[in-house]
Amino acid sequence: MGVTTAYMLGKYGHEVTVFDREPGAAMESSFANGGQLSYGFASPMGTPSLIGKVPGILMGSDPAFRLPSAMSFEFMRWSLQFLGHCRSGASRRDAEELARLAAQSGSVFQEILNDTEFEFGHRQAGKLVLYKSRTDMQKARSALDQGETSASKRVVSYDECLELEPALKNYTGQAVGGLWVGGDEVGDAARFSEQLAELSARNFGVKFRFNANVAKVEALASGGHEIILSSEERERCDAVIFCTGVAGTKLLQTLGIKLPIYPVMGYSLTAPVGQDAPKMAVTDAGYKIVFSQIGDQIRIAGFADFGIASEERRRQRIQELIVTARRLIPEVADYSRIKSTWIGARPATPSSLPIVGTTKRNGIYLNMGHGMFGWTLSAGAAQKLADLIGPASQVSQAA
Repeated sequence: MGVTTAYMLGKYGHEVTVFDREPGAAMESSFANGGQLSYGFASPMGTPSLIGKVPGILMGSDPAFRLPSAMSFEFMRWSLQFLGHCRSGASRRDAEELARLAAQSGSVFQEILNDTEFEFGHRQAGKLVLYKSRTDMQKARSALDQGETSASKRVVSYDECLELEPALKNYTGQAVGGLWVGGDEVGDAARFSEQLAELSARNFGVKFRFNANVAKVEALASGGHEIILSSEERERCDAVIFCTGVAGTKLLQTLGIKLPIYPVMGYSLTAPVGQDAPKMAVTDAGYKIVFSQIGDQIRIAGFADFGIASEERRRQRIQELIVTARRLIPEVADYSRIKSTWIGARPATPSSLPIVGTTKRNGIYLNMGHGMFGWTLSAGAAQKLADLIGPASQVSQAA
């Protein structure tokens, strides 16, 4: 999100400096995510069906979700707002808006690709979302009936799922059918971000300050703001754009800006492909696990754990992800040669819709809260913010 925003603003002629506490680009939430660009299927986490799962989530018996080990007022407030968005009317409106944002972002992403020659395992794979109940199938069918008709999206039977993706022949999960989305894509978000950062620096003069932790942002009496790093180094700027994860909300609170963003932990593993690696991007909706073949690697990602998990919980959930994936599609990966595992805190809003735009503080902008669809929405969100700020020449004339 941050790199794409810097790219857009640099392209618009602005002098841009990116401050990142990590030693390189996209090393946190984007580093090893599910690798799916869900331009045709981006749905909110809060749905009416989730309300029925609440008892199981509270009891810890739902494999896809975990609650915080210690309840806090912050989580209770966020969860009440989240449950409000699970109601059918609110969820439908959120889904429609999210789908619109995703489609717009897909168009902008293609424009970026037209101007670059990146290699990040990118391909149009199509997506197959597996549903374990006929109720879920009917809801997916109703959503299609209410939305715009598309030849690249349809509800399919389980037999059709097997025809579309033969690697599911040894699938052991519960599925009665699924949703096929023809245009969705896969790729490596971290590799894409690294190359976009290099291009932004080379072509537009964007400066990247890595290992630079922002401790405070202060407004200046003369206008503009001052960035104060943990090293006590200071740098002045005309405007500040927050493209941060959950940690950025605390920094914003010092400016009097409170956002309804809460961490939802996700996990992944990357390994060489196995005998039954799917060519399509496969999502098991019940377990909230995705399988994406990126080059000669398989990326398996999943789960939704509310709050920052302890080290013990993280190790446990990684093992649960491995066990669950092996059970669902036994030969999907070469588990004896797991290349890496990843744990990330996805910044989620109650509606699953990102917060992009201005704030009550002049010169402070937001591009945050993209949850599980950060890479999917990144191009469109960055374009939206860049258009809001405008080209550097227009900003100079207005000043």
